[in-house]
Amino acid sequence: MVIISHDAASSRRRLVVPALVAALVLAPLAAVPAVAHEPAAALVVEPGTGEVIAPDETDATTPDVADVVIAPATDPVIVGEARVGGTLSVSSDPWGPEGVELAVSWYADGTLLDGVVGSDLALPPALVGARVHAELVGSLPGAEPVTRVTAATDPVVEGTVAGPDPVVEGAAAVGSTVVAVVDWGEDVALTYRWLRGGVPVDGALDAAYTASPADEGRELVVEVTGTRAGYATRTSSSAPVTVAAGTLLPQVPVVTGTARVGATLVASPGTWSPSATFSYQWRRGTTAIGGATGVSYVPSAADLGQQLSVVVTGTSPGYAPREAASAATAKVVAGVLIAPMPVVSGTARVGSRLTVGAGSWTAGTRLAYQWSVGGAKVTGATGATFTPRVADRGKTVIVTVTGTNAGYTTRAVTSKATAKVADGVLAPGAVKISGTARVGSVLKVTAGTWTPKPTLSYQWKRNGVAIKGATKTSYTLAVADHGKRITVTVTGRATGYTARSATSAATAGVVRAFVRTVVPVIAGTAQVTKTLTVRPGAWSPAATFGYQWKRNGVAIPGATRSTYKLVAADQGKKITVTVTGKRAAWVTASRTSAATAAVKAPPRPSRTTPVSTWNCPSWAPIKGNRNSMIYHVPGGRYYAATKPEECFTTAAAARAAGYRASKNG
Repeated sequence: MVIISHDAASSRRRLVVPALVAALVLAPLAAVPAVAHEPAAALVVEPGTGEVIAPDETDATTPDVADVVIAPATDPVIVGEARVGGTLSVSSDPWGPEGVELAVSWYADGTLLDGVVGSDLALPPALVGARVHAELVGSLPGAEPVTRVTAATDPVVEGTVAGPDPVVEGAAAVGSTVVAVVDWGEDVALTYRWLRGGVPVDGALDAAYTASPADEGRELVVEVTGTRAGYATRTSSSAPVTVAAGTLLPQVPVVTGTARVGATLVASPGTWSPSATFSYQWRRGTTAIGGATGVSYVPSAADLGQQLSVVVTGTSPGYAPREAASAATAKVVAGVLIAPMPVVSGTARVGSRLTVGAGSWTAGTRLAYQWSVGGAKVTGATGATFTPRVADRGKTVIVTVTGTNAGYTTRAVTSKATAKVADGVLAPGAVKISGTARVGSVLKVTAGTWTPKPTLSYQWKRNGVAIKGATKTSYTLAVADHGKRITVTVTGRATGYTARSATSAATAGVVRAFVRTVVPVIAGTAQVTKTLTVRPGAWSPAATFGYQWKRNGVAIPGATRSTYKLVAADQGKKITVTVTGKRAAWVTASRTSAATAAVKAPPRPSRTTPVSTWNCPSWAPIKGNRNSMIYHVPGGRYYAATKPEECFTTAAAARAAGYRASKNG
């Protein structure tokens, strides 16, 4: 500490400096750079006391004042972290003597920082990487200024963006907007990224974020990155918030249409925010109507006198379902039946059925019918059809259709009148002829079933021409009918109906039996290999004949000519032939011949082969030797020793074959 003292006797001012300070003053200032100043009056140190005596200008007997020396107590140092945004301060013990004024200059990498004064230095971004030191200059009137320089700091590093982690403000619900709130200073540039369940949301890069349906029930976090020149980039995340379902904003639905049974009411849900999918429930008073869940509703009889409303439920992904109810309708009034004019189809004639087409009435309507003829109701005529009677001829017909349906006003509509009822038309039956179309045969007619049942009359015809007197249900074919086709016409008559005729199909041409037929005769020998011939005889009139040969009464396949050659299968059998005579318009007739005797075996040949090496057949005992052309007869000398090569029935047959008799018999 610098102590200032005054000596009253000598009228001199003394500075009392502690020994350590005096030593520093008197010692060379090697650590402080020399600063050139004009010389000041020298300080005088009084021997033995260590006092520095400053000459008093008013003291003429001693030097005026010794030169004053400014002495820092210690070397100054820089206090604080060399980081952008931080503050460096010069720390220095007081300088002596009292009254020393200090001026501080700051340097970065040896370059004076213009305009920066004072003992504190706020580190700007421009100083990143620079080493900073301070220069202190002490000055005092009458003393040489003294300069001291601090040691340089480490290189200035980037600052740290400071402030609390970001916070998500707002209601975290689908459709609502939340905002990231960050307080890191005005000079910090901020960027944002929103994450859903830890995964970045595409395009969500603003401070504000509107939750979508995909966010419902998921954790939402905002990641904020701050950048500032000279500061390290900082990225911090907010605490997660869970996104709740959104709240739909409905409109009150409106019911359009007339509140009347059978009329259609339509619900209009209006515009909801956001858009939604709607379901409907119609109510009768305050009670839900079972199954009435469509956008439209047709009031039924149960709704008569009641008020109706509809509850619309809107759903949208990410939003809680929301209901909105319409205002009640007026009380439901009775419906008006759809009642088209009935149409009568059919011809207005006796016995011909008329049918009413009622058209399409309101669904569920029960219909009743009443037919009237000539303006008078017909008792019992209450069906969908009516058949005019004989008594109705010359009158018109109408039908009234009455519809009833619960909840609707009963309604009756009447058809247009038909034309006047005309005579009926009989419906004939199927007229058919039975019997054989042959002269002398009886043909009969069946008239079938006629509607209504009439009185019937008959007329037989020959090739379309009426046969005189043939007016009964049967007819015997006469010779005059030979070769003709016969039909019969049946005529029906009934009161109130126009007479009606129906004609049968024509018969085949009427045929006639042959006047004369003849039993055929078989000529020829009844022996296998022989040919038989049939003689049919003279028929009247002449006929064309067909033949069928038979073996014991059974037809022989393929044997259909006038001749037949007997075969081995016929042996022992009796043969007949049936002759069939045909002629156009004549009855085909058949006659069968008398049977032949049993067919004999075929005649044996005069020459044959041996039956064994040594023997001929018994019926051809003559042995022939072809090498010698000699024949042997039974009983001959060499007969038994001869091997036959041919056998003959007689010696004459052998000789005829060129053989000669054996000399030895």
